[in-house]
Amino acid sequence: MTPLHLTENVATMQSDPNISIAEWQAMVIIAVLGISFLLALVTAGLAVYRYRRQADSALRALVVGLVLVAVAPLPFRFYVSGTISPAIRELAPSIFQLAGLLAILYAMYGNPRPRAGRLVRDITRSDLAVVSAALAIGLLTSLVGNLFGPSPIALAGVSIVVTIGMFVTGQALRAAVRYRSPTMASLAVGIFLLAVLPTPLSAILLSTGSISDAIVLWVLSLSTLAGEVAMFLTLVYR
Repeated sequence: MTPLHLTENVATMQSDPNISIAEWQAMVIIAVLGISFLLALVTAGLAVYRYRRQADSALRALVVGLVLVAVAPLPFRFYVSGTISPAIRELAPSIFQLAGLLAILYAMYGNPRPRAGRLVRDITRSDLAVVSAALAIGLLTSLVGNLFGPSPIALAGVSIVVTIGMFVTGQALRAAVRYRSPTMASLAVGIFLLAVLPTPLSAILLSTGSISDAIVLWVLSLSTLAGEVAMFLTLVYR
């Protein structure tokens, strides 16, 4: 089993000899991910509605970023075996999430002129702490993930997403505290659960050798569901 997100086909978990999981566990995990997918579709619909009502390009970028991070990668969790290559299966979610994170960063910093509704107004010295944490998490992901022998390109893509995702999480959390913003709080939680946590956590759990595949899949599927809920709440609060 690979720690690169939920890259295994959830519809054929039992047929993969590298994954040890009971039938009922596989079905429940598929159901959880199915609920996550349905919630992602609702989030996408709400995002389109909010996008059409926003005139501020920064706020539009935030909405686009939410969709790319929370919605676009999910279909690759349910692909039909043989329909897409393993390379596309591994790289596409990272590409979508990276584009989404960059869009969210634009929402935070893209417009140099302060205006009402800006998410983060100025870059401060405390950004260095966030950058340091992001680089540390990204490096940890690369080092631990390399133990499982993934393709270098896939591992590099995931490591970049984790690094930028941690930076966005930190900045959103700072904005949530500074402005007492539930929007930024839920955004920070959603980004962390969807783009940051899955890969390093699964790599660490699998590297111990004492954690079963079923537990790892349970943790990742529940993290996905909680992340989708947080992203939905981000749009609701906004």
